[in-house]
Amino acid sequence: MSEVLVTLAEIGAATGRRADAVRAECSARRMSVRDDRAGRPAVTVREARRLVRAARGGRDEPPSRKPSDGKAQQ
Repeated sequence: MSEVLVTLAEIGAATGRRADAVRAECSARRMSVRDDRAGRPAVTVREARRLVRAARGGRDEPPSRKPSDGKAQQ
């Protein structure tokens, strides 16, 4: 089974940064940047999640939604 990779361009798009800035952060964090099957620079899914989490200030998940059943919470 092959390992799933996320390209630096995809991480950059998700965090609002350029791919070269993402690559610099990977180097600073000593992450291994490899080429995916198409030859694009990429990291593992686990490392990509770490990069996105750090870029968002440690927030893993979007804010939870309020119930939409029409009733006000008390």
